[in-house]
Amino acid sequence: MRSENAKENEKGVIFKDEEETPRLIRSTTALQPLPTIDPKDKGKGVLVEEEPEKPEKVKRRDQGLAQIESDAELAQRLHEEELAELDRAQKERQKQEEATSAALAKEFDEIQARIDADHELAVRLTHEEQEKYTIKERARLLAEFFERRKKQLAAERVEAIRNKPPTRTQVRNMMITYLKHMGKYTHQQLKHKNFEEV
Repeated sequence: MRSENAKENEKGVIFKDEEETPRLIRSTTALQPLPTIDPKDKGKGVLVEEEPEKPEKVKRRDQGLAQIESDAELAQRLHEEELAELDRAQKERQKQEEATSAALAKEFDEIQARIDADHELAVRLTHEEQEKYTIKERARLLAEFFERRKKQLAAERVEAIRNKPPTRTQVRNMMITYLKHMGKYTHQQLKHKNFEEV
């Protein structure tokens, strides 16, 4: 412990702790004490620069080839990932289509079962009604149905005619009639006037 403190107290000497995390340094400078210590020196040292190890130079051609290889590997990896993604999406789409078709088939079966049940009920009720009424009663009911239907269609035609807007000629005739009764005009006075004049 004494030797570490003494080393730290010496002026001009730099110590590098091995426990520290290594940092990238371009060059390391350290002060080295002179081999012979002069009593007048007072601990001054000489600045000595250590030359960093020169990394092996890589030629441009080799660097280009390495870049091409890494690009090819990256492209291959991306291509494989895209294929996997497309395959997964296709499987998911296929599952959805199968689920949809199964749901539609189930719904179709339910609808068909309801239609069949309704048809059976209608046939049964028809047979029951046929057994319930005689031929004369059925003829009377059928005649009543036709009469009701005839009246219903006539009422619908009347309603359609009533809701139809009048034509220009009908409006002109209504105005002429109104003016004859309210304005004391004669038919001859209004006969040759057009719609706007009336």
